[in-house]
Amino acid sequence: MKEAVFLKHIRIFLPVFLVLIGLSFLFDKTIADWARTLPASTVNVFKIIEILCATMPHLVLWPVAFFVLFALYKKQKTAQPFLVFTVAIAFSYLLCYLLKIFFSRARPELLFSNQMYGFFFFSTDFGYQAFPSGHSTTIAAVAAISACYFPRYSPAFLSVALFMAFSRVATGAHFLSDVFAGVLLGTLSAQWVYVKLKFRYTEIT
Repeated sequence: MKEAVFLKHIRIFLPVFLVLIGLSFLFDKTIADWARTLPASTVNVFKIIEILCATMPHLVLWPVAFFVLFALYKKQKTAQPFLVFTVAIAFSYLLCYLLKIFFSRARPELLFSNQMYGFFFFSTDFGYQAFPSGHSTTIAAVAAISACYFPRYSPAFLSVALFMAFSRVATGAHFLSDVFAGVLLGTLSAQWVYVKLKFRYTEIT
């Protein structure tokens, strides 16, 4: 079984994203301020995009696809990737939620309304669940598993995931560092699940 795409290059992938997260902290406030100046029409477009990144639709889509192919049509080999997607997304979001509570970072709206910025730790209040971004984690997990089955298009999957994850910054829901952290978490956790499940597959090229 071949290694997952990004885990195979983790010596490059991990340091790059850790640097991006670190650097983005320096510009979080500036970029959040900029996002507030975006035209309403642009923000509305990004709001549509962020719907595609939401966790719940994916936690419905992939299990249904697995059930239809496996239970109804007995297509075990075809159904297995959908199960991988399901487990990977659920696992990555569970990790994300636990980290959200641990870090309890104030969202941008609290910065602009109450001048609250930073990490407050161990809060279950939604306003303090910015880091990492759940939407970014989910769409990165989808992209990461897609890259396992279609490795040729790995850069494209990562690029699309980053663009879609940025919608959370554009709509004022997250800081840039939240998004980078979510992409890193979603990518690595999802591909770890892929490796651990050890499903046999026919690589599509």
